[in-house]
Amino acid sequence: MKAVSIFLFVSFLSACSTPPEKIRAKQISPLKYEYYSCEAISDELFIVKHKIFELTMQQRKRVEDDDTAAEIVFGFQFLGLLFSPFILAGLGDDNKKELSQLKGEYEALKSMAEQKECNLVLDTIAVYVALRFVEAFAG
Repeated sequence: MKAVSIFLFVSFLSACSTPPEKIRAKQISPLKYEYYSCEAISDELFIVKHKIFELTMQQRKRVEDDDTAAEIVFGFQFLGLLFSPFILAGLGDDNKKELSQLKGEYEALKSMAEQKECNLVLDTIAVYVALRFVEAFAG
């Protein structure tokens, strides 16, 4: 029974969703946005920020769901043993790649905005407020 518990624990760890804060931005060249005007960069930043926000909230929900599944698997070892294949099958289905891509695009857009000396002061304030909002509800 101890070996089965260890197996379930290792299986669970490999299937868990990654918290959004731990997902790193994919490397994307700012040159992708080389021909964008400052207005187009600002518009694209808004769209990307919105998508990042949505995926961050979805990812947090998936992490919570994975934690709940872990409680089921390990809280009721016998039932967890019977149903663990079904429970573990739904874990880890996350937005890691897409969130990483969007974070990379966001960084590339910001970099190009700096290179072009775009005035995105209001955009920066909106990002700050949005990040504080997300952090407030994450804890």
